[in-house]
Amino acid sequence: MGETDQTRRTFLKAAGGVAATAAGGAAVVQTTSAATASSWSEVSSPVSKTLYGVSDTVNGHVAVGKAGNILHRRNGSWQLVYNSGPATRSNSMRTCAVTDDGKRVWFAGSSGAMGTYDVNTGVKTNYSYPKEKTSTWEAITVTGNANSETVYVANGSGEILKGSMDSDGCMQWGNVMKPGSGSNIPAIDFREANVKVGHACDTSGNAFETKDAGGTWSDIGVPNAQVAFYDLISFATGDGTKHVYITAGGGKVYRLDCDCNRWTPIDLGNADLRSIDRKDTGDKFVVGSGGTAYHKAPSSDWEPVKMPVSDTLNEMSYGAHFGNDTPDVVVGNNGTILER
Repeated sequence: MGETDQTRRTFLKAAGGVAATAAGGAAVVQTTSAATASSWSEVSSPVSKTLYGVSDTVNGHVAVGKAGNILHRRNGSWQLVYNSGPATRSNSMRTCAVTDDGKRVWFAGSSGAMGTYDVNTGVKTNYSYPKEKTSTWEAITVTGNANSETVYVANGSGEILKGSMDSDGCMQWGNVMKPGSGSNIPAIDFREANVKVGHACDTSGNAFETKDAGGTWSDIGVPNAQVAFYDLISFATGDGTKHVYITAGGGKVYRLDCDCNRWTPIDLGNADLRSIDRKDTGDKFVVGSGGTAYHKAPSSDWEPVKMPVSDTLNEMSYGAHFGNDTPDVVVGNNGTILER
């Protein structure tokens, strides 16, 4: 079945040549005989410190990272627009997400720091320490357009906090939820076509689902994972089939076919897979430690992609979401920025 709808995040080792599937906890092994020829290039970065997150917008990509660095790709080059975070305390920004209209980027990170960046005006706004929470924010996702958005953030204490912008432009924060045992939640995503349905995962190998826009969360797996989870995407295909993909340690990707609540593990080697993104064609791209990258076309197996660096790659963002000509972008350790 074709996977043709965008996710909110997007809108926001070679050997063998075999693919084997097995039921239960056995992994699906998918490898190719050689890495796909790379069209990725390393570009000049204005920072040398780690970049953790990147989002496409109506006015180019925005990336965030250590020491509160906020970068904006404008007129074909990357510029450091802020260097000390939303509260000017140099808190590292661990994650970012863009509003549905692409006009505002939300970012969050260490010591409860949180803020926004308007990609057209360049204005930064500080929303740090909501509900007096000072744990490190590890994940963020946004639903809705700028000035009426709803924001979900998750932290290293396993908590999820929801906030919505009111008519006066003020954020109204709800109650803190803890869907699991308190392990770090590094990823959260809501389904583009149904913003009441969202998913999150933690570093203890657990996945969670909400069907009421974060009012309640339930544990939905993953059976026998026994690896740390890093990232996820949640989406429905054009025919209504629902999926969740989770990237994990030890080269694992887990796919949930939601209609029957069946998790299928996929083995892509040994690297920790830090990030996954997807575009409306159904293509998926995963990046991770040691410069690892894999691509899956809609009708093909996962294939390794040769990247021009060996730095750990922390997040990938497909480009051209908002009718502009932005490239695909990957960011990583040591200020690494890759484009194609």
